[in-house]
Amino acid sequence: MTNYYKGEIFRTADGKFYTNDIDGAGFVEIVSSSTPTASYQVYTALLAQSGTNAPTAVVLENTLGGTVVWGYESGGWYTATLVGAFKTNKTVLFIPSTISGIYVYATVGSEDTIAIHVGEESDDILSQTPFEIRVYN
Repeated sequence: MTNYYKGEIFRTADGKFYTNDIDGAGFVEIVSSSTPTASYQVYTALLAQSGTNAPTAVVLENTLGGTVVWGYESGGWYTATLVGAFKTNKTVLFIPSTISGIYVYATVGSEDTIAIHVGEESDDILSQTPFEIRVYN
């Protein structure tokens, strides 16, 4: 190991953390007794939609514990469903504020469904559109 100052913390290539011991003669591995956990579960995807088809998703991350099912209601109206996943007052949605100048919003309709509305009631608006759902603990 390289020379480090007494008390300095460093990380090795294998991801472990070490510090110099009190007298600086050796190294001590820092071991945590608990594993940090995220304060929320997340679903992040890129959405695309064409014609009267439900949106398709390229899922980038999903820690919700199930598969989000996308639905088509009518032009510009879509749903994201995962039974029991969307906790009331603990679910936050992140979507672009505009898509080519068109207002977009989403609401949690129940603990099972999120409704998404693209301000112009037409199809073929979503194209690799980023969308994120966070459900806080």
